[in-house]
Amino acid sequence: VHGDDHILPTRDRLVEEDHRERSERMADSTMRVIRLVGLGFIIPLVLSMVVYFGFVSSYTVGVFSEAGFRAQYETGIYKYRVLGQITLLEIHEIIERSGLPVIAPPGMFLLDRNGNPSFYMAYFLNNTLFLCLTCSVLMLLFEKLSPPGSVWIGDLLVVLLCLLMTITQYIVVPYDTMACFFLCLAFALSFDDYVVTVFNSG
Repeated sequence: VHGDDHILPTRDRLVEEDHRERSERMADSTMRVIRLVGLGFIIPLVLSMVVYFGFVSSYTVGVFSEAGFRAQYETGIYKYRVLGQITLLEIHEIIERSGLPVIAPPGMFLLDRNGNPSFYMAYFLNNTLFLCLTCSVLMLLFEKLSPPGSVWIGDLLVVLLCLLMTITQYIVVPYDTMACFFLCLAFALSFDDYVVTVFNSG
């Protein structure tokens, strides 16, 4: 009897510890999802909207229609930057087929008299998509590199880098944020557990 009296509290303590660990893991997972949504979607989307619809670039001229776009990006050195062209044209085609409402700043027509709001919207969606993917990869990378209990440092870096990448979109092109995404993805995939351990121990 005395043996059972000793075992029962131990079992209760183990059950309580297991429940606490599960609750902590669930809370961590929930917080991670919230951070991913905020840093990988909401912040990049809001910043992109400010840049694309709050300002008009004076550097990008004559490329806000499909004809102008093809004339610019299917000749010279630009014709080798294929992937950005493909994604932009595909997104534009989806917008045209779906009949989604589109908006563009009035100043767009000063830069391209043949400008098409749906084509401008395709620029916005294309670059915002890859900006969101880039920020998501950066968040996961910095989360891995940050010391325990200091993930906020990595999150702050994601916000600052997102702001920097957004500012560079003042010059509207279809491939910059895509290039950032693939660079960050390659960088993240190159970090194995040994490198992360050395980085954190330093």
